[in-house]
Amino acid sequence: MATKQLLFGSLTINSIFTNTIGANQFIRLNGNTTSGSPTITNVADNGASYFGVAELRVGMELIAGGSFGTKVTVQSITGASPNATVVVSSNAAATNEGGLLRVDPGPGQIFIESGSLTFPSGQSDINASSVTGSDDSQYNAGDLEWGFAIPVALDGVPGTQRTGQFAQFEVANVQSRPGGNTGFEVNLYLTASGGNMNGLPTGMTYLSTTAQGAIYNIGSDNKVGPMFLGQDASINNNFGFAAGQIMAGNVIDALTSGSGGGGAAFPFTGSAEITGSLEVTGSVDFLINSSELFLIKSATAPTQSLFQIDSEGIATFRVQPDGTIPSAVEGGLYFTTASAYIGVK
Repeated sequence: MATKQLLFGSLTINSIFTNTIGANQFIRLNGNTTSGSPTITNVADNGASYFGVAELRVGMELIAGGSFGTKVTVQSITGASPNATVVVSSNAAATNEGGLLRVDPGPGQIFIESGSLTFPSGQSDINASSVTGSDDSQYNAGDLEWGFAIPVALDGVPGTQRTGQFAQFEVANVQSRPGGNTGFEVNLYLTASGGNMNGLPTGMTYLSTTAQGAIYNIGSDNKVGPMFLGQDASINNNFGFAAGQIMAGNVIDALTSGSGGGGAAFPFTGSAEITGSLEVTGSVDFLINSSELFLIKSATAPTQSLFQIDSEGIATFRVQPDGTIPSAVEGGLYFTTASAYIGVK
């Protein structure tokens, strides 16, 4: 069966918002808080220069002077501006009407404003409508998802890029397509939540000067994208090897740990079916529980057991039908309903 080709391209970023980039510049809202309650009511957009309720997502972090002096996590959102209701992770410390609410992406979340797509030449059938987030209404089960790779920096040194190292996120939502479906501009919401994506490697942070990223299809099981020449999509060639770097973590580790989504490896617990030859070097132990058997069957007559051993150690050979004489071989052993035969010289 033919496999789907994984597409790739690049995204030039106009503005990027994370929990360390663009702090207090992403979403601004106004809403009513009640002391001792985690519910914020009558939540409305603050102004055109900031994003609003439509861009708000569960997991983002909110802060509000007086009501929430430290960051709290958005847990649910219902309704739309100016009458949305937002529930956060802690109770408000004060009652305020129409108070300012500032929101940034939470850990493992990125929002990109006005990203300009570039695809390899000759792919004239690809545009903004080709990119669909896994949470979008246009996304259908079984569609290829999109991943996004960005450069990283060492914690404490956000201005210095780590050459050849990347973080991978999933395109969860194409928030809008400013140039329309046939254009090449998108606002993207990216996430590493759910345990399916890599996010930032341990000890790494976002590069503060991030201006480009690679965007590409990813496999549904291992979340790995294609390797490519970055220059084909107007981006540094290092980005083309990001998928290969991520593959080492997502695929090779899965093969050795037995945790791969495409089929577990050894050590293995559960049922397995092997088609083809199996060669084992070394000792083999078969541990049979009280209700289990060691059983050998013929593929041409799978309902007829050739040989079995039960949990008590009783070995049972197949009984040949009366009148049927199997081929005589030295060392051979077979049974009928009345006799046993051993092949000797």
